[in-house]
Amino acid sequence: MLFRSEDTDREVVAASLRLLAQVGRPEDLALVRSRLGAKDAVVRGAAAVALGHLGSSIDAVKLHDIAMDDDSRWVAISAARSLRDLGGVKSLRELAASPHQRASLALQILSETGG
Repeated sequence: MLFRSEDTDREVVAASLRLLAQVGRPEDLALVRSRLGAKDAVVRGAAAVALGHLGSSIDAVKLHDIAMDDDSRWVAISAARSLRDLGGVKSLRELAASPHQRASLALQILSETGG
C-alpha cells in the first residue's frame, strides 16, 4: 500500500493517488473513494482523477455530484473529466444544457473531446 488511510500529509496522499491512477488495482478503489471526501482540495482532486482511471460506471453518480457541487472549481473539473472518461458524456451534456452554475464547466469538458 502506498499510504495508510490515516495519512494526512497532502502531498504524500496526492502523489500516492496520482500513482494509483497509473498503476492501481481494483482493490485500491475503496481507498481512492474514501479520499473524495477529504478536506483538502488537492487530495479530492487527485482522488477524482484516480477514480477516472480505476473506477467504473458505478462511480459516475458520485463524480457527477462532485462536478456539480464541490467548492473547488479545480476539483469539479477533475471530477467532470473523470466522469467523461468513465462514459458519463450524457450526464455532462445534461448538465451543460441546464441552468446550473456549473453548466459552463460541463460544456468546457465536452468541448475538450468534441463531445
